[in-house]
Amino acid sequence: MTSKLPINLEDLLHQRKVEGERIEYKTGWNPDPIMRTLCAFANDFENLGGGYVVIGQDCEEMGMPIFPLKGLPNNQLDRIQLELLGFCNQIQANYLKQTVVKHPDRAKVDRFWNYPYAAIEETVVNAVYHRSYDIREPIEVRITPEDLVVLSFPGPDRSIRMADLQKGKAVSRRYRNRRIGEFLKELDLTEGRSTGISKILKVMKGNHSPAPEFETDGDRTYFLIRLPVHPGTIPVESGQVDTTETTPEKTSGKTSGKILSLMRENPKVSIPEIAESIGRTARAIEMQVAQLKAEGLPLGCQGGCMNTDKKVAGV
Repeated sequence: MTSKLPINLEDLLHQRKVEGERIEYKTGWNPDPIMRTLCAFANDFENLGGGYVVIGQDCEEMGMPIFPLKGLPNNQLDRIQLELLGFCNQIQANYLKQTVVKHPDRAKVDRFWNYPYAAIEETVVNAVYHRSYDIREPIEVRITPEDLVVLSFPGPDRSIRMADLQKGKAVSRRYRNRRIGEFLKELDLTEGRSTGISKILKVMKGNHSPAPEFETDGDRTYFLIRLPVHPGTIPVESGQVDTTETTPEKTSGKTSGKILSLMRENPKVSIPEIAESIGRTARAIEMQVAQLKAEGLPLGCQGGCMNTDKKVAGV
């Protein structure tokens, strides 16, 4: 069985390389207790260094796994993964809003996000990739009406000059976490070519947002990335403009329709091409495709046989 986990599943089941207190076994998919466990591991209340949740495994009262392995029905896996992604995607669901500004003197409207999702994704991935896992401080994400701030420890490597970082031209000569970088590349969350900062700058500019801010101290003990809110999301006086806000959930139906339309036009269209065409991330398109498949919509035959392959969406 191939796996993108950073640790072998057999080792987790038999507690070979990870302490038992860092593993929790869940008999089936029960979102509430599972998400509480994930949040506890993420916040590292017990200073354990995080942990793992294995779903589909019985355990005894002392927390030891019971064999043979119970597992989960294959026909439930896609649904569970979609629900899990939904629970873990609270920033996008609860804090991202698109504003549509209508103008009386022209038909074209202005559309922009308070915080563009692609910039947030790159910022968080950068923190996960480049933080030090020897420092027992979690990555902090703070969201206010004025900005979204991601704080990680320590700061950028000293081989990176802050002036270059501000221009998006910083290239590190040393990498702290090569294996984590490889794992993120396998998940298509990073390119691994020092393009993260430049992408943040590009996405913020494309959304007409203020430029992001990068901060550290002389000893490089921390790294802070601040994404200012789009000024157009600040309430204006009544009568100046007509604004409406839509959350990503409300626009998901429109996105699905655009995906299906592009597939009909070109059955061989790739996921990156769809993402670029409709202004979403490749990750978001993959989630939409998975949702369409879970709903039983025909993604093949005359409309193009789409799958979630990163390179080619149709066959």
